[in-house]
Amino acid sequence: MNPQQLTGLLTENISLALRHANYDRCIEVKAFAKMISTGKDQDDEVTRYRRFEEDDLKDQRKRLYNSLTKYALARPRKYWKRMYRIEGIRRTWQVDKSAEKTLAEIQEQLYNFMPGEALEQWLNRVLEYYGVTDPNAWIIYERADRKNIEGTPIQTTVYPVIFSCENVLNFKKSYGVLDWLIVRNTRVERVVKGGAAQDAVLEDYYLYAPGFIVVMREATEKATAQQGETEVDVPMYWGVQATVDPTGKSGTAAPAQASTKSKKFFLKVITNGTKEVPAECVGVYFDEVADQGSFVPWFDPAENVFNDLIHEKSIADTLLTVYAFPKTTEYTKPCRFRHETMGECVNGYFNDIRDREHTCTSCGGSGEMQGFTTEQAKVKLIMPDGATAADLIELSKLSHTQEIDISYLQWLDSKIERTEARILAAVFDTGLVQKPTNTAEKTAAEINALMEGIADVLAPFGSGMSRHFELAFRVAGQYRGITIDVDHSFPESLQIELLPDAVASFDAIKNAGVGYEAIVAKRKHIFQKLFEGNPEIQKTIEARYVHKPWDDKTDEESAEIRAGLSSKDPNKVQWTYWREIFLEIESADPFFFQKTYKMQQDIVSKKVAEFTERIQEVQIDPSQTTPPNFNEPAQQIDDNPEPDANAE
Repeated sequence: MNPQQLTGLLTENISLALRHANYDRCIEVKAFAKMISTGKDQDDEVTRYRRFEEDDLKDQRKRLYNSLTKYALARPRKYWKRMYRIEGIRRTWQVDKSAEKTLAEIQEQLYNFMPGEALEQWLNRVLEYYGVTDPNAWIIYERADRKNIEGTPIQTTVYPVIFSCENVLNFKKSYGVLDWLIVRNTRVERVVKGGAAQDAVLEDYYLYAPGFIVVMREATEKATAQQGETEVDVPMYWGVQATVDPTGKSGTAAPAQASTKSKKFFLKVITNGTKEVPAECVGVYFDEVADQGSFVPWFDPAENVFNDLIHEKSIADTLLTVYAFPKTTEYTKPCRFRHETMGECVNGYFNDIRDREHTCTSCGGSGEMQGFTTEQAKVKLIMPDGATAADLIELSKLSHTQEIDISYLQWLDSKIERTEARILAAVFDTGLVQKPTNTAEKTAAEINALMEGIADVLAPFGSGMSRHFELAFRVAGQYRGITIDVDHSFPESLQIELLPDAVASFDAIKNAGVGYEAIVAKRKHIFQKLFEGNPEIQKTIEARYVHKPWDDKTDEESAEIRAGLSSKDPNKVQWTYWREIFLEIESADPFFFQKTYKMQQDIVSKKVAEFTERIQEVQIDPSQTTPPNFNEPAQQIDDNPEPDANAE
C-alpha cells in the first residue's frame, strides 16, 4: 500500500472507531490476568458466592480477605524468568561480506539494548511480565537517529515501544504475516479554554506498515503544525447523538440524522526503510474463546481453579478473624455514671438525651459499666448488705469462655493447599508439581515426566522470544540498509531444572541404571549450572569424571567391586586417590582438559603408576579408612636415632 492508501485507511479507522474482532475480549483477558497475577481487584470474585449477604458483611469480607493468587504463581513464574539462561540456545547471523562491520555494530548495540540488559535478557523480562498481565500487548521496534548539526543521521539504533491491548486498535494479517497495525497513544496537554487553564486529553494515532509510519496527532484549536505535518479535519461518526426525523410516520422506522462533528489532526507520513511491520504481539498461548484470534496467559487453564482459591481463601480469612478465637460471655451492669452538671447516664446518654453532646463520658454511649481496659484492671463487685457466702454467685458463673473447634479450619487449610496443587497440575498437565525433596521417593521416570510437562508449556514462550529476537535484528538491519538472516531457537529439550531438582534427578538416574551416557549428560548439566560463566572450570571437572573408575555404578556396587581387589590394583588406586591424582596432573598441566582422550589416558595411567609406587614405599595398611595425603611432604625417618637419655 502506498502512503495515500495508508492515510485513507488510518482516517477511516479513526472516523469510525474501528476495532479488531477480539478487542473487547483482549481487555477482558487483561483484567483477569492482572487480577490473578497481582492479587488486586478481586472484590467481585470474593463476594460472588455471597449474593444475599448484607452489604456491611460483604464489606467486612472484602476487608479481611488476603489474596493467595500472587503467591500461587510465584514459584512457576521462575521457570519463565530463567528462559534466557537455558543451555544450548542457537544464535546465528548471516549477512553479505560488505555488511559484516554493520552487523558487528548492531550486535554491540543490541547487546546493550537497555541499561544493564542485553536484548535477550530484556525480552525475557518483558515478555514474562506482559505474558501474565496483558498477553495481547504489542512491542514495536522503533527507529532512533542521532543526527549531526546538518541533520544527517550519524547513528541509527533500535528502541522498543510497548502498547497495551487497550491501545492496540486494529491490525490485519495475510497468511500469518502482519500487513499493518494501528495503535493509539493518549497524552495530556494544558490548554486555556473559557478564560481558565485546563487539561485536554488528546489522542495520537499511528499506522505501521512495511516502509511507512502514518502519524495523525490530535491538535487543539490554536495548535500549529510542525515541519512535515499537514493539518486535516477528520469527521467523527462515533459518540454522536442521533436525532429522530420528525416527519417519520407512526409505525414505521424513522431515519436517523447523524449530527457529525470533526477533530483536528496533524498528519505526517514517515519513511522508515523497513520491509515488514516492525511489531510483534507478546502473547503466545492462543485463546480458545476467541478462536485463537488473540492470546491468554499461560495459567488460563486454571482459571476456574483460581476462582475456587479466591473463594476458599475468603472463607478461611473471615472465619479466622471473626470466629476462630475463644468467645467470652459475661454478665454486665448498666452504667450509672453521674455527671456533676449533665446528670445521670441513662442507656448511654446523660438524662437519656440522645445527641453527641450528651453521650456518656464513662461508657461511651454503650450504656454498660466499663469493663477491662488494661491487663492490670480489676473488676470489683459490691458485696450486698447482710449477704453471706451462700447468697453469692460463684465468680466463675458470671463469665464463660467458649472454646473453638479448629477442625474445620484445619480442613479448610488443607483444601486450600490442594487447590494450589490443582493450579499447577492444570497448567503443567501433571500431578508431579512438587520439588523432589526426598530422592528415594522420586524415580527418574517421575522426575522426567515433571520436567517434560514444564518444558511443553515453556516451548511456545521460547518460540515467542525467538520471534522477537529475530525481528529486532532484522529491523535493525533494515534501518541501516542491510539484510540480516538471523536464527534464534531454543533446544528441543528445555533444561529448566533448578539446581536441587537437577541433583535429585542425577541421583535418580544413576540409581535407575539407565546407562552411562545419561549419567554423563545430567552431570554436565549440573556443572553448567554450578559454574555458569566459567566454561574452563566446567570442562576441567568434566575431564576428571571421564577417568573415574566405576562412575556408572552405584555406591554399593562400586564398594563391592573394590572389596575384591588388591590395594595395588590400578583402578582401585585411581578410584581411591582420584582427587589427589588430578590435582597433581592439573597443577603440572592446566590445559589437560583440552587434550585428546588418548593423551589424557596416557597421562592418568602414568600418574596412577606413580601413586602405586608411593603406596609400596610407605607400606600403606589396606585396612585404614582414610587414605594419606600424598601432596604433603612425607615424614622423614631417621635411620640412626640418638639414644634416649631417659631410657633405661
